[in-house]
Amino acid sequence: MNNRATELYKQAGEFAYSIVKPFDQTKLNAVWAGRYAELIIKECSELLVKTATEYDKVPGREITAQAMETAAAIINNHFGVK
Repeated sequence: MNNRATELYKQAGEFAYSIVKPFDQTKLNAVWAGRYAELIIKECSELLVKTATEYDKVPGREITAQAMETAAAIINNHFGVK
């Protein structure tokens, strides 16, 4: 994993520990894994949208930009990420 993936993993852990009270290892693991997946999906979608914004500035790349934005929306919808 690169540094960003590790950071997202740590963020997911902090989130899980902040909401799982009283301590329950099974629940903690489930919340941690779910949050980690959600953060990765969000990061990927945001990267698509950011790249689409750049592509939209390049003549002839508008359709590619629209496709990237659509892909981000489809991915978020598929996984139920808002």
